[in-house]
Amino acid sequence: AIVGASFSPEDADPLRRARMVLGFAAAPVPFTALAVALLPVVFPAATARLLLPLFLGIALLCASVIVLLRVTGSGQWAGNLTLAYATLLIGLTASISGGSHAAVLPWLIALPIWALPIVGRRAARVWSGLVMGTVGTLFGMDALGVGLETQVFPEELALAQTVSYG
Repeated sequence: AIVGASFSPEDADPLRRARMVLGFAAAPVPFTALAVALLPVVFPAATARLLLPLFLGIALLCASVIVLLRVTGSGQWAGNLTLAYATLLIGLTASISGGSHAAVLPWLIALPIWALPIVGRRAARVWSGLVMGTVGTLFGMDALGVGLETQVFPEELALAQTVSYG
């Protein structure tokens, strides 16, 4: 009953959405330990230090989501916060691991699909636009010859791609 106390029994749909937001925010937590352990193996030290706080921020995100759900009684703020954090994390990871060729790029494209049941149709359209803009920027940079070089160690590229596909 992490979120149930903030909702009345008549609030079946908002309660369902709140639970989905919590699940979406908490789902990456088990994989974060693996990601944190692999950062220094896959990336140079400076890049790993840049990514480490973002990956560890997932724990802070989960706590923030719980607080937002309890305080607001709505999944909108918490859902949009979760989607914003996921967009930042995936977008930055894509930009330092090959840009338009990054193995994590499909995860970015999945965010608007996840947004639909979590924050609703209207917000999912906004997230679709933001994701299309991000992906378009990555491909545009590549087309203009401003390609983002991968920071992944060449000998660890297969490992990074395998982990990226989940």
